Amino acid sequence: VSEFIDYGCDNENNIDFYFYSHAISQSILESESNLVIIISESGNNVSICANKWHDIRSCVCWTDDMARIMRQQYDCNILCIPSNYVDKNNILNIVNTFLQTDYKSDFNLDKFNPSFI
Repeated sequence: VSEFIDYGCDNENNIDFYFYSHAISQSILESESNLVIIISESGNNVSICANKWHDIRSCVCWTDDMARIMRQQYDCNILCIPSNYVDKNNILNIVNTFLQTDYKSDFNLDKFNPSFI
């Protein structure tokens, strides 16, 4: 990773996760960021909100194997780590795996697109 942008909160106060979800999604859509990593209590609220944007593929992962699969097979561009369920020692492994794993283009993302709805 050559560069990063810190959108984070600098204290333990509750934050408006909608604001952060939209800001990071916009950063990807406007090519300011390629991949985003979020650490929050559950990861779900931020991930659900981010996934409302077209071309955003956010995932919640609590193991490095999950992070590898989500990058490799689904080309996820936002990783949400649930800090209530992952110890500090494993967070770095999950982040490194996510950043070092490439998307396998032979996997068919059309299977992931719910066009039948």
